Amino acid sequence: MWIASTDADSVVPEHWLDFQLSRAAQGWEAVVGTVVLDRPALDSRRLAVLHQHLYEASRPPGGHTWHHPHVHGANLGLTARAYTEAGGFPPVAVGEDHALVRSLQRTGHRILHTPDCAVTTSGRLRPRARGGFGDYLARLAAQESA
Repeated sequence: MWIASTDADSVVPEHWLDFQLSRAAQGWEAVVGTVVLDRPALDSRRLAVLHQHLYEASRPPGGHTWHHPHVHGANLGLTARAYTEAGGFPPVAVGEDHALVRSLQRTGHRILHTPDCAVTTSGRLRPRARGGFGDYLARLAAQESA
């Protein structure tokens, strides 16, 4: 069984689940994907450029495979077995996705960090969850306007 996670303020590509399931068929126990910002954040061109620069800072040059460092509940999939063995999403207000992936790493599961099937997520600067991705974007916006 495969568990696919996204967020209510995100839009997955049409082939998103097929993409994750094909990676599972290759033996990956978890797929950790990337996100791109939707229109509101992109309305501030400087913010979009700053975010993209920081987000892709670890991307190797020359078209080499990028095993990115990001974790987003908006673009995450894993086997039910791995989920159970890692202890599932912990009961925390924010960062449950990061905690789950750290637990997957500690328990030795095969994790693919791939940018190949990005999810479009909200670029809102007034987030509902404090300390999450929206707060990160709001901090960037404040830097950008300073």
